[in-house]
Amino acid sequence: MKKILTIALLMFFGTISAQNEIDEYINTIIVESKNTNPVDAKDLTMKNLFDQFYNEVLQDESGQISEDLLNKITVMVESLSTKNMQLMNLLLVFQDYINEVSENPSSLNSEFQLKIVEAMENEFINLKQDVPVIIYVYKIEALQTNEKFDESDKLIEVALKKFPNSVPIKAYKFLATEDENVKNDLIKNHPNHWFVKQLDLK
Repeated sequence: MKKILTIALLMFFGTISAQNEIDEYINTIIVESKNTNPVDAKDLTMKNLFDQFYNEVLQDESGQISEDLLNKITVMVESLSTKNMQLMNLLLVFQDYINEVSENPSSLNSEFQLKIVEAMENEFINLKQDVPVIIYVYKIEALQTNEKFDESDKLIEVALKKFPNSVPIKAYKFLATEDENVKNDLIKNHPNHWFVKQLDLK
C-alpha cells in the first residue's frame, strides 16, 4: 500500500502548477503519511537519516549514496512502524523532482521546489527537532531558483554559523559573494569535492 501511494504521488507531482494545487499535494503527502505511520517527536531516526543522506550525497567528496543507506531507506519505507514517515516521503518526492529536472530541465517548478523544502523544514520544527543541515542547503538552492537572492544570502550566513564546515554552503557563499577567502578555502581544503570541481575554481 505504501509503495502504491508513493508512486501515485510521484506521478502526480509533474502535473501540478498552481499554488493551491502544490499546497494540496504537499498536504496530502503529510496527512496520508501520518495516517499510515506513527508520529513521535522524541524519535530521531529521520533526523539521523537526513544527516547521513547529507554526509554521503552532499558533504562527501564523491557525492554518492551508499548501498547501506539505500537499503536502510527501503526497509523504512516498507515498514508501517517507521516513525515520522511524512519526512521520508517528502524527501523522496523532492529527490524524484530533482532527478526529473536534471533529466528534463523544462520540468523545473521553482515554486514547488521551495514549498516542499519548506514543508520538510516545518515538519522538523513541528516535531521540535533541529532542522538538518541538508534542509538549509536545499532551501538556499530553492530560494535562488525562485530569484529570492536576498533571502538566500541571509540564510547562507545563518547556515554557515550553524554548520561552518559544510562544503556545499561554503560553495554557495562563494557563488553569492565571490569572496576570495572562501574561494581559497575551497581550493585548499576541498579540491576534490564534487561541488568544488563543478565550480572549476582557479
